[in-house]
Amino acid sequence: MFLILAFSQPINAYEVPAGSINTAEDVPGDMIYYFELAGNAFDICPEVLEAIAYHESRFFPDSKNGQCYGVMQINVKVHKKRILKYGWTEEDMLDPLKNIIVAADLLKELYDEYEDNGPVLAIYSGNYSAVREYEKSGVLCNYANAILDKSYELEELHKKHEVKDGK
Repeated sequence: MFLILAFSQPINAYEVPAGSINTAEDVPGDMIYYFELAGNAFDICPEVLEAIAYHESRFFPDSKNGQCYGVMQINVKVHKKRILKYGWTEEDMLDPLKNIIVAADLLKELYDEYEDNGPVLAIYSGNYSAVREYEKSGVLCNYANAILDKSYELEELHKKHEVKDGK
């Protein structure tokens, strides 16, 4: 309910509150706020969202690959109901904030069901056979490994890892 109320006004995807610009070269400063906002709203690590966007689109908001749109490459046919839940359209998925919110909503649902990065990230990438393999062997698919590696790197850039023993 919070998000529906919070985003009931039109969103200008390029208005970023003062002081929220990130200096990490991997994530565009105008999007860092969106990842933080969606991550906090859906209880998802913002760097996981950033890593997915990096992998899926290199942060290009107007990316299209068939039915997959935007920074998070949301499949507008598969997730039509999820998009409509917010009162948005397919074309709204080219707005970075709206796209990230829909992705975070999907990821929250997957984390609530699976509680584990392995199946969540495999399903996000559409690799359902990787879920069965992970459940059987505990081995993460390449996509999940890439996302987790990148999210760790981004956490370091954002200085979210504790420094121990002076290192």
